[in-house]
Amino acid sequence: MRETLAHLIEFSGMSRREVEQRLGQRGCGTDLGRLLSGRLDLKMKHVLALCRVIDLEPVEFLQIALKPRSGQRSPLLRRLQALLPQAGAEACPPSPPTAAPDLADLARRVHELAEHLDAFLRAAGAGATAG
Repeated sequence: MRETLAHLIEFSGMSRREVEQRLGQRGCGTDLGRLLSGRLDLKMKHVLALCRVIDLEPVEFLQIALKPRSGQRSPLLRRLQALLPQAGAEACPPSPPTAAPDLADLARRVHELAEHLDAFLRAAGAGATAG
């Protein structure tokens, strides 16, 4: 989860310093470096505050971090949906409209993400051949 948070913060376009400042303004000041390195316990309040700062819904963070399998639902959720049909995804309120993204900024972010992914895959491949 820490690694996912670090990547999402980087992908948000904000510097770690800016994120720390915004956390402080929201009353959740913390040393982001220590938090992301594991030297400080990661608590739910940190995850929620970080999601708010980088404009990410907490449920979206969990979907990214936990990578749920498509179509897989727990037995409890299936029973709950059978009892309460309105508990299904179709009952979720629509997301508020968002401003159109700056295409140049979006292209830059996608390029950066591709570079990070390429570096990660190269490092993973190097580690696999070394072991």
